[in-house]
Parts: sequence; structure tokens; C-alpha cells
Amino acid sequence: MRSRRAAWIGLNTASYICEVIFLGLAMAVQISPDWALYDVTYIGSVNDYNQLSRSRGLWKQCVTNEMVSSSYNGQCYALEPFGQSSTYNAVVQPILSMRTAINALQIITIILVFIIIVITCVFLILTWKRPEKFKPRTGQYTALGGGSALWFTGLIYFISLLIYYEDMSQENYRLDSTLTSARSAWSVLVRENTIYLPGGMIPMAWSACVLIYAGSFFQLIASALQQPPSELTQ
Repeated sequence: MRSRRAAWIGLNTASYICEVIFLGLAMAVQISPDWALYDVTYIGSVNDYNQLSRSRGLWKQCVTNEMVSSSYNGQCYALEPFGQSSTYNAVVQPILSMRTAINALQIITIILVFIIIVITCVFLILTWKRPEKFKPRTGQYTALGGGSALWFTGLIYFISLLIYYEDMSQENYRLDSTLTSARSAWSVLVRENTIYLPGGMIPMAWSACVLIYAGSFFQLIASALQQPPSELTQ
């Protein structure tokens, strides 16, 4: 019995640790401009920030150039200016929609995981401390529901990452010359002299996704055990 209690406590604790770490990683990933790196060689007179080395996130891209003196240095530019999507042609609307979807899905995931942590933690503590006020398997069903909900949120986050790759791919050929954040709008000279490198947030985002599923796995395993330990059964 004691080993079963220890396993139940350990599995749920491991699940919450994974979820809390996920929240920290996911929020850091959301606000970081380090999803993609564009290394641009010097190509003459600088007339636009796309001619300079920069890092790009989900919301903005920031000029990181230190080789050429320019008024763009250190500046950041929004990827999707608020309220201006209608000013671009229909060809690039899918790009703008995907950028919005990526951020929306990731923010929704963060909120849902936080809610799951709060609800399941409260129920598990209550069923542990006051088991007489709940049905025998309330704790077990809580862990089962929490693990299932985490699996679903992990799927949402996973989809957001797939959309990110599709967005980066479509930016190569969907053209609107005014949407300069998309590669298709760059001049041939700029494209030929720009090297793309994945940023440090890519592995962090995938790590965050794995953490959700790890938390889900631990809580689902915990749900296979009997109701939470109680001082009354000691």
C-alpha cells in the first residue's frame, strides 16, 4: 500500500513539474525573437532592414547587424501590423492567417495548461485531505481527466509548430511586394546573400511540446492507481 501511495504521489508530482516547466518555456518561446536567424552578407547601400542580419520571432524581427552602420540597427519590426492585414493582396492572406494562428494556438495552450494545473491540483488535494466528502474514485478520475486534457493541449501546441513550418515554406512563393517580412518580397540579390538558420527557440518549442505529453503520460499512469492516499487509511 505504501509503495502504491508513493507511486501515486511521485507520478502526479512529476506531471506538475513538467507542466510548470512547460509554462515557463512556452512563455519564453512566445516572446523571443529567436525563432529564425537571417545572416546577410554586405550587399551595398542599405535601403531596407531586410538587407541586414536579423533574428525573427513569432511577433517581430529585430536587426542584429553589427557589421554595417545603419539606422535600422537594434530596431524591431512587427510581422503582422495590427489591423493592416486587409491592405495586402489575397495571395499572402494565408501567410498572415497562419502567423495569427500560430500565436493564438500557443497562447490558448498556455492558458489551458495553467487551468488544468489549478483545477486538477485543487481536486487532488481535496480528495487527499477530505476523502469522506468525495466518491471513492474522484481522485482517480481527476488524474484521468487531467492527463487526457493535457494530451489534447499537447496536440494543439504540436499543430502550432507544424503551421510555423508551413508558414515559413509558403513565404518563399506567395508574393506581395509590400509584405517585406516574407522572403518572396525580397530582391534576388538579397535572397542570394541571405543565409537562413533555425533559431534557439525551435528546440525549446519542441521541448515544451514534449513536456506537455510527458505530463499527460505521468498523470494518466497515476490515474491507473487507486484513489489518493489518505491519513485515514494509515
